[in-house]
Amino acid sequence: MKFFKINNSQIAVLSALLAAGLYAVCIPCAKIIGFHVPSTMLGAFLYLGAGFGLLMTSFTVKK
Repeated sequence: MKFFKINNSQIAVLSALLAAGLYAVCIPCAKIIGFHVPSTMLGAFLYLGAGFGLLMTSFTVKK
């Protein structure tokens, strides 16, 4: 079985593409579920949540 080596820059690109894809899917899904807020405010809440998640991650990752 052959394994591929992935370097850090490839991981970063894949992570960014995955995050963009999940962000693009999240707003229509939230509208279907029934959140009745404007799309811009929903996007602001999503960015706020992502920032909070990165803040928590930065406290837990050892340097």
